[in-house]
Amino acid sequence: MKDEYDFSSGKRGAIASSKGKTRITSINLFEVEALEQQLIAVAGELNRVLRTPKPTKAKDETTQ
Repeated sequence: MKDEYDFSSGKRGAIASSKGKTRITSINLFEVEALEQQLIAVAGELNRVLRTPKPTKAKDETTQ
């Protein structure tokens, strides 16, 4: 270690204390499968919407 570093006033332990609670949520296989089905349905609907051609305005025949 280099001589210019002074660790005489250093402290051991975590750099920052963790404030608050950490929530760990567990879900079962049924909930995972239900969420998967919802995602598939949303993806299918989004795909359908994006493939639908946008309506175009008909040209006014009186201006020609």
